[in-house]
Amino acid sequence: MKLFIDGYVFAHSPHGGIARYTRELVGHFSTAIDPVVLTLASRDGESGIEHPALKEVRVARFGFRPGRLAYAVEPWRCRWARWRTSADIIHPSYYETLERQPVRGSGAIVVTCHDMAHEKFPGELDRDGYWRAMKRRSLERADCILCVSQTTRDDLVAYYPALSARSRVVHLGSDSLPSNENESAPHHPWAFVYVGGRRGYKRFALAAEAIALAAKKMPVALRFHIVGNPLSPEERQRLHELGLSECLEVHENPSDPLLAALYRECGALLYPSCWEGFGFPPLEAARAGCIPLYSRANAAVVETLQGTGVCVTEDTPEAWADACIETSRRIERRDSSLAQAQTRAVTFRWEKTARATEAIYREVSG
Repeated sequence: MKLFIDGYVFAHSPHGGIARYTRELVGHFSTAIDPVVLTLASRDGESGIEHPALKEVRVARFGFRPGRLAYAVEPWRCRWARWRTSADIIHPSYYETLERQPVRGSGAIVVTCHDMAHEKFPGELDRDGYWRAMKRRSLERADCILCVSQTTRDDLVAYYPALSARSRVVHLGSDSLPSNENESAPHHPWAFVYVGGRRGYKRFALAAEAIALAAKKMPVALRFHIVGNPLSPEERQRLHELGLSECLEVHENPSDPLLAALYRECGALLYPSCWEGFGFPPLEAARAGCIPLYSRANAAVVETLQGTGVCVTEDTPEAWADACIETSRRIERRDSSLAQAQTRAVTFRWEKTARATEAIYREVSG
């Protein structure tokens, strides 16, 4: 079965969760799938997908001068590359394609709905409505919509009831992160890690304030690791005002082995986000031996962890600080909660996600 994937996400967010989803999904497909990935021939445009039958079609960025003209015709060159590729299934990596339009093509169309963030937080993520319109048009063109959790499907149906019959839940995988066998980091129960975006609903400010409160009560100096994009000057200033400059360490988009080592080193992951479509970090952390602390308001994480780990019931700095201290001090209780979270996490496997997706491909392709 020929599968065509538009690689928009590899050109625009190569280190994000959606790029990882696409790599893992295609990489775990059986040899019955012949994937063709359209990418931009630049350092950040390559997919990094590993599959024995993979064919990667690269369109050069700024392949000629003047650059503005090259940029203007780039979507037409991507469209021509798609026209030349026959496919049974078209499954774009995002709602917008490299053609700068919603998905289109002659094969059966499958679109993955990762979340409804633009609809839920328009003032924060989509002030002009661009992404909501792009997403809706792609979803409406899909023969099948894959929702990464039941929470995401419920959100989808709430905003677009007409799409209910075409939507299916296919949970993401969360295999163990690859590790460097030669690298062994000591475990520090007083070390905490925050992973992911830091805007608005992610509530990074809540995590920082909780760590600042916990630091005043703990008998030893704690460590606070931040994983993600570089800190802005405003974020650095706020962390300095909270007195966290000395215990802070920032890791800018680390490799998977380094992230696994960081999880093993830390006593707990702070994940105060009030909403997600799925939520990779809590499952990844649990599998690496780092207990996840998450908000009860985050329905998707509650769905995936099913009461394991540590669910913080009040979203205040004081409640989160207390959870950090409790987790660090009560080792036996923490280990018991971590073991339950690990048991739950291993049920989410990329191979399982790939098999379920392949079954849907066969169904919609006739």
